[in-house]
Amino acid sequence: MTKANKIIKVIGDDGCKDCAVLLDLINEYVRQKKLEVKIEKIQSVSDEAIDLAVEFDINKIPFAIFENKKLVFDKETGENDLNDFFFF
Repeated sequence: MTKANKIIKVIGDDGCKDCAVLLDLINEYVRQKKLEVKIEKIQSVSDEAIDLAVEFDINKIPFAIFENKKLVFDKETGENDLNDFFFF
C-alpha cells in the first residue's frame, strides 16, 4: 500500500540528536516500504511548526505529521509505531 503525492512533515531543530534519529527512522522506513511520499523538514520555531503543535496537542519535539496522524518521538519509537503512523 503506497500513498502517492503525500507529504510527511518532520518538525525538529538542527543540532537536535533525537530530531536526526526521527528523520533517519522515517527516511529508512519510507525507503524500505517503497512509499511514494515526500519528507518535509520543518524548523520547530517556525509558525507552521507551532500551528501543527497546537492543532495536534503536541508539547515536545521532534514530531511528525502525516495526513491526520501524529508521531511524537521518544527513545522507544520503533517499527510498530511507524506502521501505525503510515497505515490505518
